Amino acid sequence: MAEQRSRSPFWAPQGPFTAQALAQHIGADCQGDPARLVYDFAPLDLATPRDCSFFAVNAHVNAPKYQRQLQRTSAGIVLVPPAWRAQVPTTAVALV
Repeated sequence: MAEQRSRSPFWAPQGPFTAQALAQHIGADCQGDPARLVYDFAPLDLATPRDCSFFAVNAHVNAPKYQRQLQRTSAGIVLVPPAWRAQVPTTAVALV
């Protein structure tokens, strides 16, 4: 179970955002419910269904820790490269 995170003292969440609006803004393909709402952004391991998160292909991509975080995230929306789409939980909308 993810630990409770505190909200940033530096900024307030600017949402809600729909999956479709985020997809259009970044030029991604929305794969899932385009009306899904998120209110904030969070790391994969701390995200809730009200958050958007991302999985980036970089030096850590081969680390099992990050792959498990992607597979187990509770995020409502996940930005992910096409090759990793199948690893996004069915409970999340994938922006590819």
